[in-house]
Amino acid sequence: MKDPVYVPEKIPDQLEDLTIHAFNRVNTEINALYHAVSVKAGISDSENRILYLLFDTGDGITQSEIQAALFLSKQTVNSAIAKMCRDGLLFLAEKTGRQKRIFLTEGGKREIQEKIVPLVRLEESIFRSWPQEDRDVFLRLNERFRDEFREGIKDL
Repeated sequence: MKDPVYVPEKIPDQLEDLTIHAFNRVNTEINALYHAVSVKAGISDSENRILYLLFDTGDGITQSEIQAALFLSKQTVNSAIAKMCRDGLLFLAEKTGRQKRIFLTEGGKREIQEKIVPLVRLEESIFRSWPQEDRDVFLRLNERFRDEFREGIKDL
């Protein structure tokens, strides 16, 4: 027997005017564009994000620091790091407590130059094309939404 199809109830009138659906659609589309960048680069989304983080912070980071910075699961980070080590992009060294630090190989540095730097340049060119006031408002409102959402989900 088939499960019944979920049909949402009509949204209450007071919520119909909210633009949250448009906000979610835009966020989903932006995430899909970042995924397309990863596909085009021939790497997974998590590898792309880890390389981007290493570009931002430099190497010598631990897996738990990557997890915390990127909000990825331990398993996802572990799998991505293991693959990137096999591919010759990263190596593990210098134990810090129980964790090794992650460093870029020369191949990893080339990978960042080829795949991450052009992405960062594109992002920067877009933001720099906006007036400073728009950049400030964009950042402020996104941070505000994040903070209020974080507080609000405590009551769900």
